[in-house]
Amino acid sequence: KNSLKVDMLDFVRIMRSALPNYIVRKPGEKKKKKSAAELAGLRILDDEEDLLRNLLELYREIDVNGDGDIEWEEFIRFIVDKAQVFKEMDKLDKIPHYEHIELPADRDVRLKKIKE
Repeated sequence: KNSLKVDMLDFVRIMRSALPNYIVRKPGEKKKKKSAAELAGLRILDDEEDLLRNLLELYREIDVNGDGDIEWEEFIRFIVDKAQVFKEMDKLDKIPHYEHIELPADRDVRLKKIKE
């Protein structure tokens, strides 16, 4: 079976070239002041080394069989699995939150919807 493969070095190089430059804080940039990207909810990494650690962790997570290469099938399976997880998380976020309250002993215990 002939399968497309990417090794760790190529994966990191490809991913880094695809990521925007603002994903990594510039040297000397203060953490106290939030960038536009951070205000939009994006996580900004402290330095290139932090980015490299994250990319290597992602690589290891995708390389399920641990052979040191990511095959196309592994990559697609990872994307589909992650999409399913996020879809399920989105469903859970839409469930109203309830809290248990105690009523006097002569009344039934009921659920009270928490105002959002």
